[in-house]
Amino acid sequence: MKKITNLVVGIVLLIFFIGCNKKIEHRGKINFTSSIKIDSIVIDASNTSGRGNFYINDTIITFADRYYLTFYDFNANTGKLISKHFGKGHGPNELSSFLFAYPDSKHNRTFILDESNFLYSFDSTLELIKHNVIDFGWEDNMNNSSDFNNPKNYNVMELVSFGVDYTYINDSILMIPVNVIHRKTSKNGFVNSKEYDEGHIFGLLNLNSMKVEKVFGKYPFIYKNKSVPHLENFRYSMNKDIIYVNHAIDSLIYVYKYPDKLLYTFGYECNNVNRDYTITRKTNADNAFYKDIKECRLNSGLNYIPQVNYLIRTYMINIDSGESGLQIYKDNDLIGDFKMPAFYIFLGYYDNFYYGVRFKPIETMNTTKFIFYKFAIR
Repeated sequence: MKKITNLVVGIVLLIFFIGCNKKIEHRGKINFTSSIKIDSIVIDASNTSGRGNFYINDTIITFADRYYLTFYDFNANTGKLISKHFGKGHGPNELSSFLFAYPDSKHNRTFILDESNFLYSFDSTLELIKHNVIDFGWEDNMNNSSDFNNPKNYNVMELVSFGVDYTYINDSILMIPVNVIHRKTSKNGFVNSKEYDEGHIFGLLNLNSMKVEKVFGKYPFIYKNKSVPHLENFRYSMNKDIIYVNHAIDSLIYVYKYPDKLLYTFGYECNNVNRDYTITRKTNADNAFYKDIKECRLNSGLNYIPQVNYLIRTYMINIDSGESGLQIYKDNDLIGDFKMPAFYIFLGYYDNFYYGVRFKPIETMNTTKFIFYKFAIR
């Protein structure tokens, strides 16, 4: 009986070992078959502060101005200012502050987040809805700081200068990207050794209660070998129940079946890259952060285009100079890798054209200028 028991235990351990070491399939190949030609329009935006973020809906590019708290709608093809709305104040359709504004285009609703994690939203009626503060349960003073399944150890994702994605799962549940709060989960100023095994990257926000009900999603393997706690941001894009995820420091794109079943990876390293990030387990790594964003390349955007089955990935080669690039994938194959104009971010697709902007305005003492770009893929 003892021999049989030992045999069973051995088989179980062997199965566990094989399962834990199963290599995830990497799909796709490099097959450069595409070309692009970029057109640009320079827009006089001197009536804006130049501080904010851009997003697109069809051929309307909106600039959400963080200083004036006003949204400026431009025609993406002509650069003409079509309308502006909202403003600074405490009235029904006014804002007191915000950090960023980005849409869930499938539901024609734009979400706005302020410095206090207060969430607003509006749709095509331009009626501003004031939801409330996103509740992660921080008032819960339990000492279980190593519980990475507890939303109280998370906050909304930081480093969203290139963009952020909020996605409806159903009428009341919103999927949001989150980051671990290191000061809650770490001891002695070092990243908790369990974070990259047990930590999560998404939260489910109930818009009725404003509580984050669950955290899920996984860090990629690269963080286990390359601890870079100062660069844990990522971008994702969804196609029905498939989630594409690309982390700032990783050449791979991870494909999950919602919520977090890893199916496979694809993706190839971009041109002129420097991945020599500062490896550290210190949670206060400001010096490493400023060094790395100046010297190293970061992935900046990820957009799946269902109309043409393309996935667009953008990246920054150098933050100071704004040197940028863009990759195009189709059926997991890399079909194009292009140098883009300085400080380029991709916004979206409409009627056979792909739109983007220079996210850092061109400023002089008297003028502020935006640049809009569009291209077709051949």
